[in-house]
Amino acid sequence: MGPIFVHATACEPYDRPATVPDLMRRRLLALRGYSAQDRMIECDLVEGAVLESLIQRFFGNPEVAYIHAHNARAGCFVCRIERAIGLRKDKVLGQRGSRSQTGS
Repeated sequence: MGPIFVHATACEPYDRPATVPDLMRRRLLALRGYSAQDRMIECDLVEGAVLESLIQRFFGNPEVAYIHAHNARAGCFVCRIERAIGLRKDKVLGQRGSRSQTGS
């Protein structure tokens, strides 16, 4: 088992709605969709360049409450992606170590 890296202080949520950080665009990601009861009900791999399509597919399932993104090769946690009220379905945002959102 490798180390777990945690920020010493709380992180601010990503503040650029409708954008995906370049960091996520350059990686192969493993997405895992979870229910409101914290059960994994969706999982798949995606190239970061086309991340939005898999997020939309997962959130097309009404049982998916949130998504975790991980680096597919190393397994490191990247971010949590949440449904957001008021954003269009085709808009995504995210940041390593903080929350990201997509419309539903």
